[in-house]
Amino acid sequence: MRTDGLELPWPLVKRKLICRLITALLHGGIVTKHLMQRLLGLLVHPFSHRKCLMAVLQYSYRWTDRLSDNEKVKIHYLVKDELHFACLLLPCAMSNARWPVSNLLSTTDATPLKGGGTHCTVPPPMARDLYRVAEYRGESVRLDWSLFSQQLQPTRMQRPQEHIRAPMEMF
Repeated sequence: MRTDGLELPWPLVKRKLICRLITALLHGGIVTKHLMQRLLGLLVHPFSHRKCLMAVLQYSYRWTDRLSDNEKVKIHYLVKDELHFACLLLPCAMSNARWPVSNLLSTTDATPLKGGGTHCTVPPPMARDLYRVAEYRGESVRLDWSLFSQQLQPTRMQRPQEHIRAPMEMF
């Protein structure tokens, strides 16, 4: 694919193709559960470079999960809005391995009734280690599990290294 006689880098070409696919899907207006799952799956890789972009797809995942397997349905207007925003955000879905890692660590809590956030600074070596292992493998979890029920629900997530876990256990 060429623009103005110049060859575009492959990641940009891929993001443009995803945007064209979303546009075609929105133009048609009818989807199946499998098609929506595949489409949302295409957005995971580019948005993983900027994880905050995944927030735009909040309703799309819930709506897709509720669809019947072989049913053809009209795309819900909220899903259309989220997919339009996803197209607009695709140019921002990039990162650079040479960018410095911030030593500002932040956390958020998004409970149904209230939300909150905290932040602190950590030593640069710890920030790099946390960045390297953060969200190594995500999975659906419950925030209201007790220690006992966590043992009933085994996790596949990677355990933090000792030099990261030890300072956090002080709190």
